[in-house]
Amino acid sequence: MRKLFSRLGVVLLVALFAMVLPAQVFGAPVKLDDSTLFVQFWPEGEAGTNVVIVGVELNAGTTLPATVRLPIPKGATVFWAGEIIGPDPATDIQRDFKLVDGAEGQLVEFTVETTRAVQFDATVGAIDIDGDDIVTSLQWLQSISSKSVSFAVRVPAAVDDIRITPEPPAGDPQTNSVGEKLYTLADQILVPGDTTKIEVRYRRAGLASESSGPSVLVILGGLLALAVIALVVALAVQNKRRVAEED
Repeated sequence: MRKLFSRLGVVLLVALFAMVLPAQVFGAPVKLDDSTLFVQFWPEGEAGTNVVIVGVELNAGTTLPATVRLPIPKGATVFWAGEIIGPDPATDIQRDFKLVDGAEGQLVEFTVETTRAVQFDATVGAIDIDGDDIVTSLQWLQSISSKSVSFAVRVPAAVDDIRITPEPPAGDPQTNSVGEKLYTLADQILVPGDTTKIEVRYRRAGLASESSGPSVLVILGGLLALAVIALVVALAVQNKRRVAEED
């Protein structure tokens, strides 16, 4: 009987603490209703595909550790999630993550302990060719509630004739040390279930044709074919000469 009452007392004590302590301590995700999501779309950020970076700065009053859930585009594959410490990526803290189903779509869930600046990086989508244009896009589904979403597009170096839809506000983009350009788009207010699309087109500098004539690749291919034909003819002539000498 004493053991029974002891166990009952422990159960009641745990239940009491669950009522008194904040739900966050027990792993409930932080609400982001008053926060702005930051979404950076990076065409060709990885070979043959794109990178999308999704992050948020948690409110200063957020108690740590905290569980965070961030929207992830359909078909994206997360390769890093964690806390942003400073400008040097080597100092950032990687955290274990998992994918969970939300009411409007999948979410990336992980727990942060040190800082309130958090993000995940993922690969998403494919690169297409449309004539001389390199074309790709990001389909975004707002699967959580947030104050707003701030989109940006990071364009590779050595490209020109850049076209982004929706069009960025007037002004020059930021350029980093390797020549990549960052275009910041106008913030969007999206409610759970809303979708938006970002399309990016550009040309690889030096490779796009400037006229209706054959492209550089076509010309090189033709020259290679002629070289192969010449080699085949030369070998055939040489073989005939050898046969004639043997006769």
